[in-house]
Amino acid sequence: MKVFIFKDVEYLTSRYHSDGGLVVIAKDRAMVERVIEDTNKLTYNDTDDFNLSEAQIELTEEDWDKALIYPTDTNVKVDIFVFPNAGCC
Repeated sequence: MKVFIFKDVEYLTSRYHSDGGLVVIAKDRAMVERVIEDTNKLTYNDTDDFNLSEAQIELTEEDWDKALIYPTDTNVKVDIFVFPNAGCC
């Protein structure tokens, strides 16, 4: 498993904020893309997390080029974390 860190992602949720961050724990890029696709399909009834229920995460090739990728030494469950700009109103 690896930790994929995307900084300054242009679009993460329908509550638009530039400069948000995204962290995904997954095996490889293909798994990251599947996790994002599944997350984007969530509805309010699927999750109590309001931000994830409105996710429309879009990663560009530039986002992938700038991504920080760290291997882990354990098999952790797949997870996704969205960090909107902390300065939101």
